[in-house]
Amino acid sequence: MMQILRRILIISYENVKRICLGLDVGFIVIHGLLVLLFWHHKVWPMFVFNIFSVILYFFIPVLLYKNRFATFVQLMHLEVAVHMVLATYFVGWESGFHLAVMGFNIFLVWAEYIATSLNLRRIHSLLLCVISMFLYIGIAIADHYHVAPYLMPAASAYKLKVAWAATVFVITIIFLQIFAYLASGMQKKLAEEALHDKLTGLHNRYYMNDYLERILKKDGCWLAIADIDGFKQVNDVYGHNCGDYVLKTLAELLGSCKGEVCRWGGEEFLLVGQNDTLNWLEDFRRQVEEYDFVYEDKLIHLTITIGAAAGRPDESVEDWVNRADMKLYEGKTTGKNKVVIQQ
Repeated sequence: MMQILRRILIISYENVKRICLGLDVGFIVIHGLLVLLFWHHKVWPMFVFNIFSVILYFFIPVLLYKNRFATFVQLMHLEVAVHMVLATYFVGWESGFHLAVMGFNIFLVWAEYIATSLNLRRIHSLLLCVISMFLYIGIAIADHYHVAPYLMPAASAYKLKVAWAATVFVITIIFLQIFAYLASGMQKKLAEEALHDKLTGLHNRYYMNDYLERILKKDGCWLAIADIDGFKQVNDVYGHNCGDYVLKTLAELLGSCKGEVCRWGGEEFLLVGQNDTLNWLEDFRRQVEEYDFVYEDKLIHLTITIGAAAGRPDESVEDWVNRADMKLYEGKTTGKNKVVIQQ
């Protein structure tokens, strides 16, 4: 059930349509019941208006399928606001109809958030909420001086008020929970993006710096920096899209690494592991050398140079990385395509 709920709450226009259609069906049911209620109590103006409301909610979903989300929301707000004013005018404040327009405000704010997230036409929810506020205050003042022409029996008015209160709370709770879920998901997504390289999907150096701080004092750790030989020529000859392909492919090959991996920057990758897996570096260098990189039917052979250094508990992360970088430089200046290790 929770997995189904998570899929529904993912921000996409299809999911938004599902939520709106569910609300629309709920409004059809509510107004259908109100038709019967007003018919029973012979409140004919509201009987007619609620028939109109039922018809409206049957047809406005068409707007969703025509990608007119803002118009759909604004029409719903108009119906709710007018219904609140007329119902309060005809049957009085005690019937609780004024509560509906308060509960609808949370939907307006959610709709504005959705419209912004999906780059849809703006809802102008703040303006609509302010209009709702003035209508609410205005009808409250008017009710003080106005006697409703169709006063319902006290028992019926009481039950109706309780029903409206329950409906408003349900709508508010549902959409507040949706907001909480979306906010939590967005926070996790931002945290994930902040610690991962967008191109390769690997961890980035911000994550790795923190990780290195945590493992620096552990015995038997090594750090290696792998750099693609002649990567600039790849970009110059085949274009930057090819360069991106090479980086992503190399990141996939690094998936077999027995340790933590990150894209350190540019064409450099940083690998961290235990001493008992240090031999993996030479295996990886050979794997890259023998790998056929194919981009747009062009076969490209590449090599990498790796500099590695064992960790020392008495040094800083910066010093550790610098020692590995010096070994990388040594490998680059002595022929490339090799692994140089400092114990």
